[in-house]
Amino acid sequence: MRWDHHKPIIGYVAPTYGFYRPDESSLPRPRTYLNKGYRNFAYILHSYISRTDQTLIDIGGASLTHRFWKAITDTGSTYERPFMIFPVLLNFGGLSDPHDVSRYQLYSPYAPLGAGGMLYLVEEPDRTIIRTYHRYASSAGFTIAEAGLYGNAWDRKFLLARAIVDPPISRDPLTIYEDGWDVIFPTGWTRWFVRMFATTFTGGDYSRFGDLFKDVNGSLQVFRQDAGEAFQGSPDVMIGRDNTPPAVEDYNLKDPIASLTNQIQVVEIDTNIQECRIVRYGTYTPATTETLGEVGLFAHTKNLEGIVVKYLIARAVFSPPVTLDADTTYTIGIALRLG
Repeated sequence: MRWDHHKPIIGYVAPTYGFYRPDESSLPRPRTYLNKGYRNFAYILHSYISRTDQTLIDIGGASLTHRFWKAITDTGSTYERPFMIFPVLLNFGGLSDPHDVSRYQLYSPYAPLGAGGMLYLVEEPDRTIIRTYHRYASSAGFTIAEAGLYGNAWDRKFLLARAIVDPPISRDPLTIYEDGWDVIFPTGWTRWFVRMFATTFTGGDYSRFGDLFKDVNGSLQVFRQDAGEAFQGSPDVMIGRDNTPPAVEDYNLKDPIASLTNQIQVVEIDTNIQECRIVRYGTYTPATTETLGEVGLFAHTKNLEGIVVKYLIARAVFSPPVTLDADTTYTIGIALRLG
């Protein structure tokens, strides 16, 4: 397929998605409620991938600078190394209004902060899941028409995702409930990136411990268990010829051509279709006619030996492949979407 070089060629990675999972024992029929990833989630991912300061908005509407890799300080407007100390919270509200991914709080939150929780990884053949668990009780009953997943950055709370609970469900007083949330990264997002992202919520002795990943050469290594060490930035978009469908354990393009030039990375908060996207793109001018079948987003991490290495975050393919004409400049990119 030939492409009009005046139009960008964007490879769309399968969007993340997730569910609020109420305590099944409290429901007449077990069910889950599909969520939407909100603006803070997009900017956190953008910050980690690019290793740049980004602005988050807390539940009170205050803008705060997200600086996860620098020394811990509290200046009133800057919080560093976020998502530790009860790293995730779950809150509930009484309004089932439609999604607005630019929001920073539920429409009608039941409590100021929500119930604390923990998270862990679930790895399946075609997806990687960040799963949370929240055990809570209340002295007064309440009704849930909306639920929100939050991150906690040194006592500032940030809405990451929201689910509409329709029909609403009830919570009785003086009763223990065990709810959860799934944030699902489907095929297209690599296992290695999700492991790094989940690790940033916990921290640890990064000189001794981490988790496994494969670098661009397919070598199995251990990345450092700390956000500032694991995310070394220098992202890179590369293109290739092969359009074999992505797999969660991909570590490189199947048939690489080159890295793009003039690269830029942006966040798009699209309230028309209620979708947040991180898009990185650049330009490429082939010297001869070329076939474009795949695009990948790469970044760098530091292993336990202190060596900075390149790894694959996500890969998208073009079906059918796109024919690129010689001596013609194309704008090509990759879009990470939050469902």
